[in-house]
Amino acid sequence: MVHRLAPIASLACMLAMIGCSGADTRQGSGGGGYGTGGGGGGGETTTPCPDDEYDIGNGVCLPCPPGTMEVADGCQPAGVLPDGCADGFVHDGDVGCEPTLPAGLCPAGQMAVPGDSTCREVAPCGNGPWGDIVTDGDTVYVDGSYAGGTSNGSAADPWTTIQQGISAAADGAVIAIAEGSYAEDPTLSKPVTLWGRCPALVELVGSGSGWATLTLYSGAAGGTVRGLAIRGPAMGVIVLGASDVSLQELWVHDNDDRGVNVEHATNGASVTVSDCLIEDNRDHGAIATGASLTVLRTMVRGTQPWNGIAGPGLGIQGDPQTGEQSSLTVSDSLIALNHDGGVGIYGGVTTIDGTVIRDTQPGASGEYGRGLSVQPDHITGLAATVTVTRSLLADNQEVGIYNGASALTVEDTVIRDTVPNSQGKFGRGLSLEAHPFNGDPATATVTRSFIVGSPDTNVFQWGSQGEFEASVLRGSPRGFTAQLDSDLGHPSTLDVDGCVVEAYTSAGIILFGATATITGTAIIGGDETSDYDLRGVNLQRALATGTPASVSLLRSRIEHHQGTAIAVFDAIAVVDQCLVRDTIPDIHNTYGDAFGVTADHGLAELSVSNSSVDATSRAAVFNFGGKVSLQATRFRCQAIDLNGEDGPIGPSEFVDAGGNRCGCPTPTKDCVLISTGLTPPSPLAPLEK
Repeated sequence: MVHRLAPIASLACMLAMIGCSGADTRQGSGGGGYGTGGGGGGGETTTPCPDDEYDIGNGVCLPCPPGTMEVADGCQPAGVLPDGCADGFVHDGDVGCEPTLPAGLCPAGQMAVPGDSTCREVAPCGNGPWGDIVTDGDTVYVDGSYAGGTSNGSAADPWTTIQQGISAAADGAVIAIAEGSYAEDPTLSKPVTLWGRCPALVELVGSGSGWATLTLYSGAAGGTVRGLAIRGPAMGVIVLGASDVSLQELWVHDNDDRGVNVEHATNGASVTVSDCLIEDNRDHGAIATGASLTVLRTMVRGTQPWNGIAGPGLGIQGDPQTGEQSSLTVSDSLIALNHDGGVGIYGGVTTIDGTVIRDTQPGASGEYGRGLSVQPDHITGLAATVTVTRSLLADNQEVGIYNGASALTVEDTVIRDTVPNSQGKFGRGLSLEAHPFNGDPATATVTRSFIVGSPDTNVFQWGSQGEFEASVLRGSPRGFTAQLDSDLGHPSTLDVDGCVVEAYTSAGIILFGATATITGTAIIGGDETSDYDLRGVNLQRALATGTPASVSLLRSRIEHHQGTAIAVFDAIAVVDQCLVRDTIPDIHNTYGDAFGVTADHGLAELSVSNSSVDATSRAAVFNFGGKVSLQATRFRCQAIDLNGEDGPIGPSEFVDAGGNRCGCPTPTKDCVLISTGLTPPSPLAPLEK
C-alpha cells in the first residue's frame, strides 16, 4: 500500500486521521502494516544465531561481524594485521605499523632507514688506507696524497687521480681509492668497480665542466661505484645507457642539479642504488628517464627545487624521444623532507615496499608536497601502474597518495596525518582523480590498510574507481568522498568490503552522483560534536549534471550519529541486513533520524529490508517527498516510527512490503506513520578537485 500524506497542524490530528481515513493497516509476512500502533501479528520469537555468527538483532545472522571481511579461514579484521609489518616496522597494537627510526633528524652525512633506531654513517671506514675494500692482484690503487712521483697504480705507488685509475684498470677490476678530496669529473666506460674507503673520508668534487661529477656511459654496464661522497655544481651521478650498474654506500649530496640521473639513451639503462644517502640535491634526488631504477635501504632527503620547479626525492618518466617507459622499485628506504613530492611517478611501473615517505614540503609555487604522486607519462599519455605495500606515508602536504588516471594497489600500508598545503588547501589521505581531458579514471585497490588524520577527507574520488577491503579510515571530517566528474560527466564507483569507517566529524561516506556498494562495514560516528548533523552515509545528486547518487548498503553497522545515520537527497539507497543504532540529535538539538529521505529536485528512494534499527531519538524514517519501502525490519525505541511530509516536487510515499515491527523495548507493534511538519536537513557541499 502506498501512503501519500500532507503535513498537518498537530500529532493529535495526524493520529485521528490515520484512525479514520481507512488507511491500509494489513499484515505483511510476519505482520506489520502501518497503523496506529496496535499489536497486529505481535512479538514472534526468533532463533538465536550460532556463537560464530553475528546477530544484527532481528534474527538475521551474518557470517562475520561488520568491520571484518569474510575470508576462506574465517573473518579478517580491518587494518594491518600483526604479521603484516615489513622488516624495520613494528605493529602499533591497533590497526597499523610504525617504523623503527631515530626520534630526531639525522645530521648531514648520517642516515637511517626503517629498522635503525639511531643515526649512522653511510658505511664504515675500516682501518688502513684502503679500509675494508676487497682487493686482489688486479686491483688498481688511487691515493691523491701520494707524492712519490712514480705512480703505477700499485698500493706502493698509486695513481693520484680517479680518472688515471679508471684508464689503467682492466675490465672487472677494482679501483681502490684512499682518503682524500678528488677535484675532478671522471667518466667511466668500462665494467669496473670504483670503490672508496668510505664516504666520510673520500669525496669526489666536480668542477661543473660536464653534465655530472661522475658520468657512466654504456660501456660501464655491470660496473659498480661504492664508498664515495659525490658533490658538485652539476649533477652528482649520471648513467647514460648503461645496464646493471650498482651504486652502493654513496653519499650523494649538495649537487646543484639531480643527485642521480639515469637515462635510456640508445642502449637502455638500469641502475640499483643501495645503502646510499642522497641528500640536499636539486630537481630530483634520483630520477630515471626511460630506464630502470631500483632503490634499496637508501635515505633520500632534503631535495630542493631547481630553477623554481620540482624537488621530489625520487621520480620516473618516459623517454621523450623514444617513448620508452621507466620502472622504479623502492624497498626498505626513507624518503623525507623533499619538495613538491616524495616520489613522483609519470607512467611506467613502480613497486614500493617497506618504505617511509614523510614530511614532504611544497614546491617552489607553494603548492603540492604530496607523499606519492602518480600520473600518466606526460609525453606518451601512458598510465602508470603503482603498487605500495607495507609502507608508511606520514605528515605529507596536500595528499598522502595522489593517483591521477592511473592504476594503484595499496596493501598493509598506513597513510596518516596529511596536512593542507601551504595555501591551506586539501589535506587528503588518498586522492583518485580522472584525467582532466579524456576522463580516463584513476583506479585503486586498497587492502588491509589504515588511513587516518586527514583534515579534509581520508579518501577523495573524482570520476574514478576505488575498491577498499578490510581497511580502517579514521579521524577526518569525511571518511570517503566520491564525486562524479562534473567536468566530463564520468562516474565514480566505490566498493567497500569489511572496512571500518570511524571518528569523522561530518560524514563517514559521502556520494555526489557516485555509485557505491558497501558490504560488511562498520560506520561509526563516535562522540565528536560538529556544526553539522553528523551522518554515517550521505547521498546527493551531482550538482552539475543532476545525476543521483546510489548505494547498496549490505550487512553493515551504522551507529553513534548525531543527526542522521543515513541521509538520502535526490538519490537512491538500498539497505539490507544492516544494523542502524544510537542516532541522537545534533548539537543544535535537531534531527536524530536513523533514515532521512529528501526529494528536492528529483527522485529520492530508500529501500530497507531484513534490518534492525535501534535507539533513534527522533524518527526511525523521515521522508520529505521521497519514496520509502520497508520489509522485514524491526524498529526499537524511537520517538517517531515513520514521519512523512510533502516535498517541493510531490508527496511522500511509503510502501509496506511486510514483516515490519516497531516498539520499545520489544518491537511487537505495527509501525505508525504520521506527519508532524518536520523539516529536512541540509545537503553537504562537494569538495574541490
